[in-house]
Amino acid sequence: MRFLIGVDIGTQGSKGALVSETGRVLATSSVEQEVSVLRPGWAEHDAEVGWWQGFTAVVRGLLLKAQVDPRDIVAVNVSALMPVFAPVDAQARPLRPAILYADTRAHAEITRMNQELGMGQAPGIVGEFTPQLTLQDLGPKIFWYQQHEPELWRQTRQLLGAQPFITRKLTGRNVMDLGTAIGFRPFFDPARREWDVPVCERYGVPLDLLPELMEMTDIAGTVTPEAAAETGLAPGTAVVAGSVDYFAEMISTGADQPGDIIVTYGTTLCLTALSNEPIGHTPGLGSMLGGQGAFSDLYPGLYGVGGGMLTSAALSRWFRDKFGQAERRAEQDLGISAYTLLGLEAEAVSPGADGLIALPYFSGERSPIHDDLARGVLFGLTLAHGRGHVYRALLEGVAYGLEHHLHIIRDAGVPLRRIVATGGGARSHLWTQIISDVTGLPQTVIAPSNSALGAAFLAGKAMGIFDRISDVRRWARPEREVYPRDEVHELYQRYYAIYRRLYEQTKEEMHDLARLTDEAVSGPAKPYCSALAAGAP
Repeated sequence: MRFLIGVDIGTQGSKGALVSETGRVLATSSVEQEVSVLRPGWAEHDAEVGWWQGFTAVVRGLLLKAQVDPRDIVAVNVSALMPVFAPVDAQARPLRPAILYADTRAHAEITRMNQELGMGQAPGIVGEFTPQLTLQDLGPKIFWYQQHEPELWRQTRQLLGAQPFITRKLTGRNVMDLGTAIGFRPFFDPARREWDVPVCERYGVPLDLLPELMEMTDIAGTVTPEAAAETGLAPGTAVVAGSVDYFAEMISTGADQPGDIIVTYGTTLCLTALSNEPIGHTPGLGSMLGGQGAFSDLYPGLYGVGGGMLTSAALSRWFRDKFGQAERRAEQDLGISAYTLLGLEAEAVSPGADGLIALPYFSGERSPIHDDLARGVLFGLTLAHGRGHVYRALLEGVAYGLEHHLHIIRDAGVPLRRIVATGGGARSHLWTQIISDVTGLPQTVIAPSNSALGAAFLAGKAMGIFDRISDVRRWARPEREVYPRDEVHELYQRYYAIYRRLYEQTKEEMHDLARLTDEAVSGPAKPYCSALAAGAP
């Protein structure tokens, strides 16, 4: 019997799955980690502790639970959060904490690079038309690192995402899958699927700082004896190139029918709507399928459009950690999830949270508004509101954000049939019901499904054990169905209309507040260095 390991490196922790070649899940394991927020708008990970030590702990946990011979594990694969980067030295030791996707420190660099490269213009320097850089692109964050920490920049020998960081530790090779590389725009050209040499040269990023590019089902190398001693894996075990966490999560559902909207209830919320017809213009969203590469090849004949919200389950964890101390103690003492207890309190509140609306932009926002200076809002507070109202409003705010995406997709003429739900947040019966009530769509919750299982499937694909998305359905099956309630949907649509207007009418104040906060923390904005002030990269 052959076995496969998939591990996902996430924002709030890492998880893994050990799967047999027949599709049986023999063991799962997980560990938590913290996001460091040293200043408003910053978000960092300790790559050595959070990524590598988290990975080794998960793998050792899997081996202990499954009790299989490590020599029978034919491949290990990693999916990971993106876009993130950790600068490392020649021995792959991190030089500073990794900068995460939710980090908004590079606002000035985003503006400058968009102007200098003509991003979002036709024709621009980088192509006929290339979407503008946003806080979800690493190029401006790398530029920030160059300008603000030049001593560390001079010591940097590799710029690694989370998955390439683990691969480097396992194999000694510096490689990156093409999906993860997209996060390195504008240093990566998605159209040509290669590093953009002129742009790298313009901003002083040597190509040898960037990993070799591979398809996500290529073999990156094998486990070294040193890595085997740390992880418990056998030396020589194949290591697959890896993938973006959402790609793995999407694959893990086994959903592959036109009209499916795959939604991941994770730290962030990601979604992809599938269609068997080319998809028209979708302002603020992006194409997910219908292109080149191993990911698209898994969905032959299908097109996809999707997006992602920066804070989803991050909001429920924030609320739990800041205001749910009693629930956390109950979880430790009684084994009842703190989220379950908070959900019971929120469930006692009427839909619409008695007139309380949350804008979930606690870390800025990805799609569809792409606003790194957006901020969270609780609107409509009265003395009658309590904890349960706020917690419910946060869950509803994420649902309104999802509905914003679906509104754009519907306008593009894409028929929507059902939501296919995955991720830790999908275990909440309250939250899935809110999502169906807000969107008016039925929902199928798949279990087990998560990015670690998707990573294990891709390991099997790389080794010729699995072939099609339908193979995932050996273990991923519908756990429950959720149906919208018409009368509640009508009420939520009225709240949703206010939600949409609220951002438009407050965004300038959000921006002013974000700038004021930044000045209060760091002092008035000044040129980073004489070269930047003069307008030279």
